[in-house]
Amino acid sequence: MNPDCNLSNNVRFHTNYSMKTKKCRKCKQEKNIDCFGKYATAKDGLKPLCKECLNTEHREYHIRNKERDSQRGKEYRQKYPEKGAIYIQDRRTYRPKIHIVIRTRSRAKRLGIEFTITDKDFEIPTHCPILGIELCTTNHKLQDNSISIDRIDPTRGYVPGNVAIISNRANTIKNSGTADEHRKVADFIDKNMQKA
Repeated sequence: MNPDCNLSNNVRFHTNYSMKTKKCRKCKQEKNIDCFGKYATAKDGLKPLCKECLNTEHREYHIRNKERDSQRGKEYRQKYPEKGAIYIQDRRTYRPKIHIVIRTRSRAKRLGIEFTITDKDFEIPTHCPILGIELCTTNHKLQDNSISIDRIDPTRGYVPGNVAIISNRANTIKNSGTADEHRKVADFIDKNMQKA
């Protein structure tokens, strides 16, 4: 079995189980059937293109039609603004780590900051490690206890080992805050700069 292929949900009930390999219609390579996605109307229950070729086609299609897709998305969001808000709120509530990654990647790209983290490179604590306040992932608007991603060493990008999830308040007290809060931030930076 090819370890690079995902076995889950690839073979439907009418798949020819005696067939162990299949030839991809695009790359012409004979591959394990685990490398093909399911396709209900096909005789063998598998798609004609392997997953690798299919992903390549999807990427190329998106590049060719980027402006058109972008415009369609913009028009849809303008026509149904409430649906976009509900989607973002659901993502923030039920998949907060994914929400952080998507939001931070967009900001890093806009500012030209290195970004290589994934949702597996950090955890969301229950309380802010600096101020000790309970963190909330369901806020509609940014509040003091909203989760915020921080670069421990600001001269480096959003890279593994250089990010921490803290409260929005802790991440903004560089501009406003009490002396006690600043001391807590300084203690946190000193402790984590040695690890980074």
